[in-house]
Amino acid sequence: MDIKIVTIILAAWGAVVSTIALAWNIRSSLKDKGRLRITTDRSFLTRRELEGSDLPLHKAILRNFDETQKSVPRIKVYLYNIGSKQVVVSDFKIKYKGEKTLKIGSKVLHTKDRALTMKTGFPITIAAHNFHCAEYMWSVITDDFGGIEAILSDGTKCDLPEDEVNKLKETAIQLNEKISNKSKHSDAESCAGV
Repeated sequence: MDIKIVTIILAAWGAVVSTIALAWNIRSSLKDKGRLRITTDRSFLTRRELEGSDLPLHKAILRNFDETQKSVPRIKVYLYNIGSKQVVVSDFKIKYKGEKTLKIGSKVLHTKDRALTMKTGFPITIAAHNFHCAEYMWSVITDDFGGIEAILSDGTKCDLPEDEVNKLKETAIQLNEKISNKSKHSDAESCAGV
């Protein structure tokens, strides 16, 4: 075999392999963005935690406690960046379903897509393989709760999975039943003079 033919074959092979490697790297860099996963957890703030805190929010929550209440239910929302690049969460919403009619003065507004938009602390940057935790009062989960949505700076929308939305609704129903039963029990005791 002639040395020129071997050189041409090796050069062609090198060109093909390097082109494939370049295409793979470009594809990886375009595809590999920060990805967000939203999960939730139920938590409680106890009277002791609130009394020991200097945060104005905790003092406001404590003012609304009655004498018998030992804790207040909260919802923690975790925003996990499961990608390999940082993400910037520019908007965060707790969504509600169904139409609502609002009367403001002489105007009547009909709203279909309603959301509680969180402004404090946003936008936030979440590093790769890191998370951000936001905590809210359990009262944001109502019977018309429709989910949680985070919007990234590039416009990508990330939603809480539907099965977690349903679990939160079920938990809210159970929590409301417990609160209702406790108030009925305390009302019965006060009527009986206990």
